[in-house]
Amino acid sequence: MRILKNKIEHNICKTLGFNYGKITNNGSEAIKYCLMNAKIKKGTYIIVPITICKSVVDVILEYGCFPLFVDVDQDFCLNINEVVNKNTDNISTVIYVHAYGILKDVRALVKYCNDCSICLIEDSAQYICNSNRYMNCPQGDFVIYSFGKGKPVDIGGLGFIASNIVEITEFPLIQNFNLCKNLNKCFTKLNNILKEKKDKAKKYKNIFANLNIIDNENFLDNIYHRLLVHYPQNYYRISEKMYLFMNAVGIDNYQSTIPIEAFREKSIKAQLPKPHQSLNLKDFPTYSKLKKSIHYFRTTEWINDENIALISDKFIECVNDDS
Repeated sequence: MRILKNKIEHNICKTLGFNYGKITNNGSEAIKYCLMNAKIKKGTYIIVPITICKSVVDVILEYGCFPLFVDVDQDFCLNINEVVNKNTDNISTVIYVHAYGILKDVRALVKYCNDCSICLIEDSAQYICNSNRYMNCPQGDFVIYSFGKGKPVDIGGLGFIASNIVEITEFPLIQNFNLCKNLNKCFTKLNNILKEKKDKAKKYKNIFANLNIIDNENFLDNIYHRLLVHYPQNYYRISEKMYLFMNAVGIDNYQSTIPIEAFREKSIKAQLPKPHQSLNLKDFPTYSKLKKSIHYFRTTEWINDENIALISDKFIECVNDDS
């Protein structure tokens, strides 16, 4: 089993363009092993975007570090300009999330982290490509992936920690080896999986093309598995109508929220060192402005042309009813 697992990991690394890589039981666990392999000191701060998933914050706290929340940019990705303006005292790590499958240019952040001896982890759980991108450009110390529900490659579990810089010597035992074999099968046909998802996203885009509700070019060009639409007016009414419709027809392919701000949970706030860092939304102006303006449509394997048309028509109907 170990030999086969090593072969699977080698195949994934070759496809994605990495020298080193290990399978983990999930994406959050991959973060934990990044910290272990980088020998991050406990008690230090780890910069994360305000929109970070709670499970990542749980891993940071469990490891013995503390999250330092930073505002996002217009694409819901970590605002790099705000990161470089932080006092680096006691900051050990930055976790940069390529949110919603939007692949951003992080060269400036890579240089900053290198200059300040800060570990950079790229969270690519929602983005994946097969073009050996990471072999040919500046990158973080680690890149992590997730293959859970709703991710670009969805096998119901597992994650992956990869690097071209750090040889990965700390990694977990895998509890479900059948998932490893399923993951290997997916990577042998990754081209087809990504093409199918991109084709579905194009169908959504074509339907929405004549509506003035797609206002960010990144959303048009970089999405492999989701299409994002900004429509801030009457956000809750549109969302409620869409959820009622999706439940009625049994289609789970629409969301209208972004990850809940993890720091707002009392259990997490209680674990942050005192005095608390600012956890007031007014101190995260871009996120506060954007948080009630986003809808996204997943391109899961089982969504067909008929369902895409149904979902799109209903969304347009909701927009028109509330305009």
